Amino acid sequence: MLFRFCCVACIAVSAATMSGCAGVRPYNVRLDERLSAFIVAHPDDWQLFMGDVAVDEASRHRPVLFVYLTTGGADRSVEYWHSREAGGLASAYAAANFDSAASSEAPPSDCGQVAIQKHMVMRCNYANTVSYFLRLPDGAVEGTGFAVTQMQSLKKLQDGEIGVIDAVDGSATYQGWEDLSQTVGSLLIREKQLSGAESVQMHAPEPDADANPGDHSDHRAVGALVQRVAAQYKFPASYYIGYAISQRRPNLSIKQASAKMLVFMTYDQQRLNANRRWSAYAEEPANYSSWLFRTYRHPEAEAAH
Repeated sequence: MLFRFCCVACIAVSAATMSGCAGVRPYNVRLDERLSAFIVAHPDDWQLFMGDVAVDEASRHRPVLFVYLTTGGADRSVEYWHSREAGGLASAYAAANFDSAASSEAPPSDCGQVAIQKHMVMRCNYANTVSYFLRLPDGAVEGTGFAVTQMQSLKKLQDGEIGVIDAVDGSATYQGWEDLSQTVGSLLIREKQLSGAESVQMHAPEPDADANPGDHSDHRAVGALVQRVAAQYKFPASYYIGYAISQRRPNLSIKQASAKMLVFMTYDQQRLNANRRWSAYAEEPANYSSWLFRTYRHPEAEAAH
């Protein structure tokens, strides 16, 4: 198993992979009654806080959707957040091939912009997974935003402090919280139809501050957005605790922890490929290590899933 980690972590996904203008392709997947949608704020969120669940779905060749609301780039360069997107795509490849003997050399993802509710959004397809990148600005831990993106944040949009939010690459402007939630809902309907699934199961961060204390403002805002989508479209959702799981007991099996470790280290390798100083793990090794051995859902927060 350790050998597989070393091999898959060498997957190469370049920013050029993201620049194509490919047509929309259906999922290469067996028919399944459920599309699993992991809707997160940043390109490493699902790996850290629900990675074992995503691997279980993707490695069974079920249709799996990843939706990233922000670049996770804070006030960093384009190259920085491109490396984070590349990490998300490489992680999807690793998740889909977790239980196979697939080559460690990932084929290029089929990427291109598609129109969702009149907004242009980057969509990438690999095997039974599809990834969407809305490229909204990171809002900082407290939701204050950054000067380079006019202090915009998901939290401020949710609270009505700002009326619009712009994608950092200029590809789209969302006219308020309702516009953004309708866009995500329409995206899910589109992918449900393309996958041939009968239903959509959403996975997202827990939005409640009491249940999920000390979490990033972007995480909780995305959870609140998913709650709104769940109410509007009648899709069920599971919500996951974020940073605070480091204070809980480890609750994963060896295989589950291995799955999380694989997809996160695959993600982190893409950042290292772009710049040797950009390792997420190196920034906070104690926290990242603890998160990889724990996954907590709310309201089932005390039970291993």
